[in-house]
Amino acid sequence: AEVVSSPVNVGSGTVKCAHGELPVPAPATMKLLEGIPVYSHGQPMERTTPTGAVLLKVFVDSFGTIPSGVIERTGYGIGDHESDLVNVLQGVLLEGGHSVVPHHDHEHAHEHPHAHPHEHSHDHEQKIKETCGIHNK
Repeated sequence: AEVVSSPVNVGSGTVKCAHGELPVPAPATMKLLEGIPVYSHGQPMERTTPTGAVLLKVFVDSFGTIPSGVIERTGYGIGDHESDLVNVLQGVLLEGGHSVVPHHDHEHAHEHPHAHPHEHSHDHEQKIKETCGIHNK
């Protein structure tokens, strides 16, 4: 299966953390989003966290529009943070094995479900370590 995502809303403004006030997206998030199409829309706030950026980097195979296909299943993740934009992530499983995360405005990315038959590798821990530059000694 191939996982496709729309470009990612990163937000804007600043966020307070242990190191003081940082720009949004935070430096760690920006580094993780290298190579991923992004945009900024809506009220100033963090819309993609470092965790969300890692999930995108690990699970998404390509970014763009929804490929053609017949919808087999849909799923939704609804956040509890209130903002000017709907805080919903929509996932679609298309006939032919495509898993799609279409256009969404949300604060956190969500893992894809494994309720469907899949042929892709599930060595997520190793892929996350490689993405984050963590090497086993």
